Amino acid sequence: MNDTHPGDREVALVTSFVALADSLRPDFGVIDTMDLLVGACTDFTTASEAGVVLVGAAGELHVVASSSERAMDAEEAQLGVSAGPCFDAVRAGAIVDVPDIAAEAYRWPDFARLAHDRGLLAAHAIPLRSGTTNLGSLNLFADTVGGLNSRETAVVQAMADVASISILQRDAIVQHAGTNAQLQRALDSRILIEQAKGVLAQRHGIAVDDAFRRLRSHARNEGLRLQDIARDVVENRLTV
Repeated sequence: MNDTHPGDREVALVTSFVALADSLRPDFGVIDTMDLLVGACTDFTTASEAGVVLVGAAGELHVVASSSERAMDAEEAQLGVSAGPCFDAVRAGAIVDVPDIAAEAYRWPDFARLAHDRGLLAAHAIPLRSGTTNLGSLNLFADTVGGLNSRETAVVQAMADVASISILQRDAIVQHAGTNAQLQRALDSRILIEQAKGVLAQRHGIAVDDAFRRLRSHARNEGLRLQDIARDVVENRLTV
């Protein structure tokens, strides 16, 4: 969480919610909304990384957003063995707070090993819900041991609620079948973004995380969707 004056932090938090609300407009992609979400979570909590997974048609989980490659690794570690805080949050429809991953290693040994290797010591998974339907999970990871305080929990839950609304309201989607179609579009966009990150990393000789920051910055500066910028990069129509 940024070390700023409390008043400035509150203004920044309100600004983030305004941006998230604005992302509900029809021409804004789900991927962009989820990117704003994970960025806000790391800005306004003690989490150093964040990611979002959504539920597919067969109940499988897919990563649709991550704050960094390290966050992606933590998500993929759970998806690979179908076990971890995010799975428990989706299954139970309740927040899973893991203030000390090492102390809970017996529950998810594979995830705990990966988290240890990546320097992630705590995890917090917040379900994305619509009524009784679980859409996925917002997952936070921290470099230090400890749980979220009550203020952070409230902020993150509010952000998760906005994300859930975004998923369901895109193109007036309200049925589960529609949600699955929306997920597929999000996954297609994610593939494009991953390809663009690789292109930029190779083109400029930079780290993948730095390549993603270039993509995100250009998209926000130009008011364009991440997937559109990514497509132009992959198809060699844009240099950033």
